[in-house]
Amino acid sequence: MTRLLVTPPALEPVSLADLKAHARVETDADDTLIGTYVIASRMHVEASSQLAMVNQTWRFYRDAWPEEGPLELAIRPVQSVLSITVYDEAGNPTLLDADDYRVDLVSNPIRIYPVNARARAIGQQMNGLEIEVVAGYGPTSIDVPKVLRLAILQLAAFWYDNRASLVGDSISLPIPDMIEPLVAPFRTARL
Repeated sequence: MTRLLVTPPALEPVSLADLKAHARVETDADDTLIGTYVIASRMHVEASSQLAMVNQTWRFYRDAWPEEGPLELAIRPVQSVLSITVYDEAGNPTLLDADDYRVDLVSNPIRIYPVNARARAIGQQMNGLEIEVVAGYGPTSIDVPKVLRLAILQLAAFWYDNRASLVGDSISLPIPDMIEPLVAPFRTARL
């Protein structure tokens, strides 16, 4: 399944002021750099945990519905399914009605079930199914669990403090050991 970020979060779960206070930075000279580390840290935590922090819109593409069972989306928490579109053989889109599918937002990962022939009518061989969702803990940074915000603070501060080792043709951003225990409880366990 392919996914595309349609609308990024309106703000970061950790502000520039929060990180500067955490890292004890008293100058404004590195504000742009520090802001970049905040974004990179949020993106790392989101990718490693399949989470969305502050609300953002994602579009998922899939060739077809699963042969059996529901379609599961690898992002959470999902606030809502905005739309589901199926494409016919000519590439013409059909926007499904909410009655054409069922959504289980409680399960982890969320599950979507097509309930009729209209929903299953996919003719396009590649990317014949398009699903758009809003994912995130909420619209503000205070909606994000404090432990995840701490992981972002720790990682961004670590990268800022060790920026001299990040210069060169081959940039490798190390992840300090303290981040894993903070993020681990939020990962989906697969049995």
